[in-house]
Amino acid sequence: MKKLSFDFIKKADFLLVFLLSILGIVFLIGLALNEFMAYRRIRKTPQITVVEDDDAGKIKEYVEFSAKNDDFYIFAVKSSAIKAEDIYIPESKSFSGLGFSNAVGKSGDSDGITNFIFVKSDGQEELKLFPSSVFIYKYEFSRDSEELYAYSHECNIYAVIKGDTNNDKVLSSEDDISLYVSDYNGKNLKEISPSIMSVLLIDKNELLFTEYAEEKLSYFVYDCAKHTKTLLKTAVQEMNHKEIRLY
Repeated sequence: MKKLSFDFIKKADFLLVFLLSILGIVFLIGLALNEFMAYRRIRKTPQITVVEDDDAGKIKEYVEFSAKNDDFYIFAVKSSAIKAEDIYIPESKSFSGLGFSNAVGKSGDSDGITNFIFVKSDGQEELKLFPSSVFIYKYEFSRDSEELYAYSHECNIYAVIKGDTNNDKVLSSEDDISLYVSDYNGKNLKEISPSIMSVLLIDKNELLFTEYAEEKLSYFVYDCAKHTKTLLKTAVQEMNHKEIRLY
């Protein structure tokens, strides 16, 4: 009886380990599928339809609180002049803090961001980021500390679509995307590239981005602390898609 009991216990232990292994594999597959679907959603190109002049009287512009960055409150200027037909999950959705976001915003509406207003905490100073309206496709405000999947950087970063450059009546990543930076409070706005193909934070205060012209892909690095743009490498090759992400 003791031998039978011992054999039974061994078989039960084996069965338990087997079941736990199966559950672990199922859990890992679920995580992988979730990451894959999130990646697919991020890779989808959001298309912003431009409102025709005939509908100009129906355009609504309003201000919405976006974030607090040190001693400045940041408000997004939003407009119904551009509509998101296909909203995807913002890349910053998976991360905390002032993550890189799509310009549709956090409220779930489909109105795009056309400007930012920076207001000092004492209410005595106010600054509009751009002199006129643009479409702020993606953005990230400065961060002091490194968070999950993100590097700290002193500058605010903006990926901006200034017009329908391919004349398809849709604002999307197929149009020219300009890369801008500013101080944390919106001051000293600077265009560092008129048209980028990709952008990525690779280290503290360092932005790696590419430009494509005449079948040449050029790699640049911009240092937010030193305010310098450096050409790293140029190669003759094809570039078929854009990667506008920072995390």
